[in-house]
Amino acid sequence: MPANIIVGSQWGDEGKGKIIDIMASRAEVVVRATGGNNAGHTVVNHGEVYKLHLIPSGILYPDTLCLIGAGVVLDPKDFISELDNLESRGISTANLKIDPRAHVVMPWHIELDGLSEKFRGNSDIGTTKRGIGPTYMDKYERCGLRMYDLVHPEIFAQKARTTGELKNKIITAVYGGTAFDLDGVIAEYIEYGKRLAPYIADVSVLTYEADKAGKTIMFEGAQATLLDIDFGTYPYVTSSHPISAGACIGSGVGPKMITNIIGVAKAYTTRVGKGPFPTELNDETGDLIRNKGGEFGTTTGRPRRTGWFDAVIVRHSVRTNGLDGLAINKLDTLSGLKTLKMCVGYEKPDGTILKDFPAALEELADCKPIYEEFEGFSEDISSCKTFDELPEKLTYPAITPTLFERKKQGIGKRLLYGTGNPAKLSLMRKNLEQLQIEIVGLSDIDVAVPQADEDGDSPLENARKKAKCYYEAFQIPVFSCDTGLYFENVPEDKQPGVHVRRVNGKNLSDAEMLAYYSGLAAEYGGLHAYYRNAICLIMDEEHIYESMDETFSSEPFLITSAQHPDGIRREGFPLDCLSVDLTTGKYYYDLDPAELGKVAAEDGSRRFFEKITGIFQHNMLYPKMTVIVVVRPFFRKTGETLEKRGCSTGT
Repeated sequence: MPANIIVGSQWGDEGKGKIIDIMASRAEVVVRATGGNNAGHTVVNHGEVYKLHLIPSGILYPDTLCLIGAGVVLDPKDFISELDNLESRGISTANLKIDPRAHVVMPWHIELDGLSEKFRGNSDIGTTKRGIGPTYMDKYERCGLRMYDLVHPEIFAQKARTTGELKNKIITAVYGGTAFDLDGVIAEYIEYGKRLAPYIADVSVLTYEADKAGKTIMFEGAQATLLDIDFGTYPYVTSSHPISAGACIGSGVGPKMITNIIGVAKAYTTRVGKGPFPTELNDETGDLIRNKGGEFGTTTGRPRRTGWFDAVIVRHSVRTNGLDGLAINKLDTLSGLKTLKMCVGYEKPDGTILKDFPAALEELADCKPIYEEFEGFSEDISSCKTFDELPEKLTYPAITPTLFERKKQGIGKRLLYGTGNPAKLSLMRKNLEQLQIEIVGLSDIDVAVPQADEDGDSPLENARKKAKCYYEAFQIPVFSCDTGLYFENVPEDKQPGVHVRRVNGKNLSDAEMLAYYSGLAAEYGGLHAYYRNAICLIMDEEHIYESMDETFSSEPFLITSAQHPDGIRREGFPLDCLSVDLTTGKYYYDLDPAELGKVAAEDGSRRFFEKITGIFQHNMLYPKMTVIVVVRPFFRKTGETLEKRGCSTGT
């Protein structure tokens, strides 16, 4: 099942909360891995508005496991207040867990945050003064207090006193502030620990086990790419890693678990605090966007600085996060503006044009935006859900041809399907016939066909290996598919996975497959199973598209020990006469094509190609990354403009 990361692609406040809520409604596990209560998500769920700061958005779904990872810094006082608020509104927090490694925000951290900002004067960073930075400082200085300490009173009292004495000296001697009553602080926080003790659990283990069980996981991002401690606009950044890699570090799982990384951006740009902002609008247009878009901080209420959409920033986000998709929000806010602008590059004082976001703040401060302009619109589009509902001026005709008509790249309407199985070839042709895509198989090529390795650990790895092998051999557009078969309550050594036909080192014939799996079903009293499918399409070396999401997974079904009563089997799909649909009670062999496509996800390939061709037709492609217009639409011309300026974006 998919493990998705949601990240902000600008300076934050991109509307992640709405995208996160959409994804959380489909997730079984939601993980918060970085940041603290300096972040905020506004979520509207069933007509109710929730402003969440520390608790993952999945808390609004009673069956969703919500996890707060080790990378989070947690203010227990604020956290308990958030718990109480949710529970007073009838929201259960029973499925909430906190990693014992997460660090605790102490009152001296908050005090030092404010004193430090005051000391900087006009050079202040513009923090939320919630103690986030000082907490991370103690974490890396290895003198921090963790949630494990908080829920063990004797350990906490000892460590808090030692650290508190040091902090009191800094507060009084360096800043001239007032020392904390350590006895009072320790007593207060021990009570917080008692309240939070039931929530403590190893998030790394829980996340890993959820993934092994095939559950859908969402990693909920906080802050955004340009606030990353390394890759943001330093020093005007947060103290953690809100880029996609931070989700793995902060939750204690490896990157191989991640399936999709989805960035979120607005159709314009906002930021809070100080620092250079190339497209900032200090005029009536900026005020209009701010007021109409409700650009005021969820956590602080501060008005946000506003500016035009900056494609250079988004390109930076694509690269640093490895985005698979981009959700763009709030185009409707721009209604009523006669002209819309998009920054497609930066010009330095010496005339040099930058397409990549500069590493140094000083260099960014000298950059001037290079704009392309678009005709504005006046219609209210806030309720539009499809491109067809948009005003005509927002639906620019596609400038580039569709995917299968890109003659300049030598791509026609024919695609090579990397299979020698005639049954699979026939089924694929049937699935794609409405798209007018001509499919040829390996048997249709009058040259020697190389042997592709299929030694991957997942269907997607094998699909990728096969597609790459055939593309390198023939240098024409090619796609390949692969399938894994998985059983419930069956030992790992008997899970077929991607080796459905290979048992004990031997490739089975159709008849041997029937004998083996019917015997296995008899041994276990039936096999509750599902297929996990994957596809990889290579158009050329720069345009590679692949998927193994939930649309490619079959509905659960039963493999029985009893073969189809008529004693028949489908060539190339022998298990269809052992597989029973749990809804209809029919053997897969007896299902009509529509029924089979629905339960076996065999029409997932059609949806994949519909998506790919549609993206090209709408001109919304970043190479290797899908621009998903979720929530509110963005103008179709975005992809063409970004590509034209060298802003390689994705599928």
